[in-house]
Amino acid sequence: MTVQTPLGVAEGVKLKDENDLVVVSVLRAAIPLVEGIMRVFKEAQYGVVGAWRKDEPPFPVEVGYFKLPCVDDKIVVVADPMLATGNTMNAILDRIQKKGSPRRLVLLNVIASQQGIEKVESQHPNVEIYTCAVDEKLNEDGYIVPGLGDAGDKAFGKPGP
Repeated sequence: MTVQTPLGVAEGVKLKDENDLVVVSVLRAAIPLVEGIMRVFKEAQYGVVGAWRKDEPPFPVEVGYFKLPCVDDKIVVVADPMLATGNTMNAILDRIQKKGSPRRLVLLNVIASQQGIEKVESQHPNVEIYTCAVDEKLNEDGYIVPGLGDAGDKAFGKPGP
C-alpha cells in the first residue's frame, strides 16, 4: 500500500490481522513507547504488567499487577524500552503463556543486551525480538552498558546517574 508521510510518499505493508493485536505495556518505562504503538494500531487491545527486579544479583523479578485481555490466538506485543538481564521479560512471558496461547509473541525494545536476548530466547524460543540496538554488556548492577540508565526515570523526569 502507499503511505503518505509528512515528507513524501512511501510504500508500506498493510497488516492483515491488526485487530488480533494485544499490546502489553511494562510499567512504567514502556508508557511513552506504547502510546506511539497505540497510535499506529488503533484497534489493538491493551494490557498492563507491573514487574520489577530486585537490585541484587541474580536480579530476581516480581510480577505484581497483571491485567491482560484474552491472548488466545492473538499477536501479543510486549513493549519495554530495555531488555537487560532478560529476567523481567522471562517472568512476564511466563505469565502471558499461563494466561493463554498467543499465536505470536513479539518483544519491542529500544536497547537490548546480547545476554538478555540469549536468556529470553533460551526460555522462550518462539519469541520474536525487535530492537534498535544491541549494546556491549551488562555491568555489575545489571544495567546495559553503554545503555541509557533507567528508562522509566528518563521518561518521567527523575535524573539518572
